[in-house]
Amino acid sequence: MALAWIANGSGGVLGCLLGGYMTQYCHPKYSFLIFSIMGLMLVLCGFGLSAECELDESELQRRVAGQDAQEQPRREAGGLQELCAHLRINLGHIYNALTMKEIYMVLAFFLINGFLSPSFGQFSYFFMLNVAHISKFQFAMFGVISRACHILGTIYYKTYLKDTETRTIVRYSTAISVVSSFASLAFAMRWNLRLGISDIMFIVFTDVVFGCLSLALCVLPSLALFARITPAGVEATVFAFLTGIWNFSDGVVGPVVGALVNKKLVGVTASDLSSYYKLALITFLSSFLGFLILPLIPLQTDIERYRKERQLKQGRQPAVKEPESKALLGAKSDAEAHNPNADVTELDKS
Repeated sequence: MALAWIANGSGGVLGCLLGGYMTQYCHPKYSFLIFSIMGLMLVLCGFGLSAECELDESELQRRVAGQDAQEQPRREAGGLQELCAHLRINLGHIYNALTMKEIYMVLAFFLINGFLSPSFGQFSYFFMLNVAHISKFQFAMFGVISRACHILGTIYYKTYLKDTETRTIVRYSTAISVVSSFASLAFAMRWNLRLGISDIMFIVFTDVVFGCLSLALCVLPSLALFARITPAGVEATVFAFLTGIWNFSDGVVGPVVGALVNKKLVGVTASDLSSYYKLALITFLSSFLGFLILPLIPLQTDIERYRKERQLKQGRQPAVKEPESKALLGAKSDAEAHNPNADVTELDKS
């Protein structure tokens, strides 16, 4: 997962460089054309995927060996009937997952966070270009720095925070978001110019760095939490559903709430940015609300307790962690078989 985000950040650096040059010196139609070609390539690659790509290595070898010959005609049947059957199964998996406390609490956290965190990114873009007079190429270079910070944040998480509780890391991310939103408010009020700090330097060392570190410290822990709470056997379906809800909250709910807040309370437009500082103030105040919903993120002990409660409700005995591994117990048994009176102290030490 961390490697995927490092690759994503590296590709983003190249994309920002190319995008900055094209938006500054080329007609926008060429940018849309290249973007559409990339989408077409993804579609073509998607048609080349098969059901076997989701199998692990052992299952794939079993099918290749012909041990599941009875399932082969059903897989080859295909058609709409099989698609509907898979859809019903996947919807059933999602419904069962939504009854798990650790999953619906996490979903509630992200949905509520989307409503409590209005996004005004489009107005920030126009403020930088029309008021701060940042060129399109310079704005694209902010994306390069952003992606670099994304990579650094990923490496830091992988090295120091991967074993830390998700709730603790998200608390750090929320604190960084508060600092970042205050920096955005200071930029909107033009306080940086009163301190003799240029707009470019202020944006680079505040909004870009803090914003991306906050993203890296929230995205990766959230994905790791999704992987931890996803039930075994239905990982692909439930994980896709969780990430879909998270993207919906971040990419749809937040911007929609921001647009409604601006329309009803502020009234900022691309041509009239005189009240943009009010949007920055709303963002700063709403950033504190993230601390109130942190208890919705379950701790590892909470996840284990929920699983034990479900096992007890189903009439199953919760799995108890054995004090010794099977390999060690087997070695002891072999030693006792050869010499029943043997002392296994040395074996324990090993």
